Amino acid sequence: MKILFLSKKTDWCEKAKQYVLQNFDEVKVYQGDGENKLPIEAVNWEGDMIISFLSPWVIPEKTLKNAKRAINFHPGTPAYGGIGCYNFAIYNEEKKYGVLCHKMEKKVDSGEIIKIRYFEMSKDETVVSLKEKSMENILKLFYEIVDLVSKGKDLPIAGEQWKKRPYTKKEFQELCKITLDMPGKEILKRIRATYYPSGPDYPYIKFDGKKITLKEIEINGMEDTTI
Repeated sequence: MKILFLSKKTDWCEKAKQYVLQNFDEVKVYQGDGENKLPIEAVNWEGDMIISFLSPWVIPEKTLKNAKRAINFHPGTPAYGGIGCYNFAIYNEEKKYGVLCHKMEKKVDSGEIIKIRYFEMSKDETVVSLKEKSMENILKLFYEIVDLVSKGKDLPIAGEQWKKRPYTKKEFQELCKITLDMPGKEILKRIRATYYPSGPDYPYIKFDGKKITLKEIEINGMEDTTI
């Protein structure tokens, strides 16, 4: 099989890449950080399957049509497509979260869902802890689906639909916004839901026409803090 593998440059993505290389003879790999466009060689690639694992790129329709099949591994449940999956799940105080694999369509996070892997969320979940849980589970799901593909077996159908349109960058940035007229509980809730040590986006306050970004915060024990 001719495989096009697209992903970010992280330790988790490296594990996924190595697994693909072990299971298929002809693999083209492109990894990025979201700063650069998808290379033209990848755009024009033709083959059997596109496997997108936490890819930083939106795959062009032309590229999708060049493949017989295209699947994506998404770090969220059907209720959390698009940007800020972890953040909105924490803000909404979900008790359960998950990761999924779905067929790729022109519209982002809209294709038929192949399989979902659910797990429990704790009441004091942070973006760091939820991302770690999600990466562990999405890699397990990745191994399972790739095994099926490499053995020529049919992929399952989850039987669940996407719950809403994908969240946008604008909606995520609005979640990061804190105003001084917000109740203390709301401020703490937004900080917990949007703070991630390495950014690039952080909770922020607009004060006197200036944007003050909260880059260094101690999350643990915040529920006991009084504002």
